[in-house]
Formats: sequence, structure tokens, C-alpha cells
Amino acid sequence: MLQPSVPARPGVEQVLEDPWVQRLAPNSKARLLDASALDNMKKFRSTNNLKKAALTVIAQQLTEDKITKLKVGCGADLEIVPRDVVMS
Repeated sequence: MLQPSVPARPGVEQVLEDPWVQRLAPNSKARLLDASALDNMKKFRSTNNLKKAALTVIAQQLTEDKITKLKVGCGADLEIVPRDVVMS
């Protein structure tokens, strides 16, 4: 199901027949998405891409020592949040 290549992805009907989907979402039905739902997904992807770009710029400014400190200080979830990043 998680194929990056569109032609390699299974169709909706194939996904709905998958045992994993049947077990976790037994009442699933194929239906069209509302246009606003599609717009929301596009906005989410754009925002996510912007965050990735911003983090890339920040990471390029950090030394290896600062990166190591961030990794050690960010906790078990390995999530680095903006308050963890202090530019000097």
C-alpha cells in the first residue's frame, strides 16, 4: 500500500480487501473524498515541506557538537522541537 510509485500502488478495492484493513477497519467503504479534504491534505503537505526546509537550513548552521547535544537532550522520543534549538 505504501508504494511511492503510483502505478505500483494497489487500487481502492484491493486495499479494502486487504486483511490488515479488514481487521482494523471492518466497516470501510470506498467513497470519494470531499474537495475540501483534498485541499486540507495539500495544505498539510505544503506545511510539512516548509518545516523540513526550515529544519534543513537550521541543521546546516549547526556544528556536529551542537547536533550531538540536541540528540542527547531531546529525550527518548527523539523529537527536536523549536525550544531545543538555540542559535548562537
